[in-house]
Amino acid sequence: MKTIAFTWMILTGSIKPQEKHEGHMTYAVFVKDSTGTEMVYEYAYKEEIIQWLKTNKKTFVYNEDLTINKK
Repeated sequence: MKTIAFTWMILTGSIKPQEKHEGHMTYAVFVKDSTGTEMVYEYAYKEEIIQWLKTNKKTFVYNEDLTINKK
């Protein structure tokens, strides 16, 4: 389900592809904080974004060791 949200965010421009790094695509994630100020998380891997979506967008953490578990 979070993969659908990821795809939707790309289509709406909240996530924008950046460049490949070590064979993995990186993305910029555009969000607004509680004050309405726009923040950008740059060079994030898809796995990091999926993990962030799983936490209901509370905490974004860079962790290049994350993997997406496909069931």
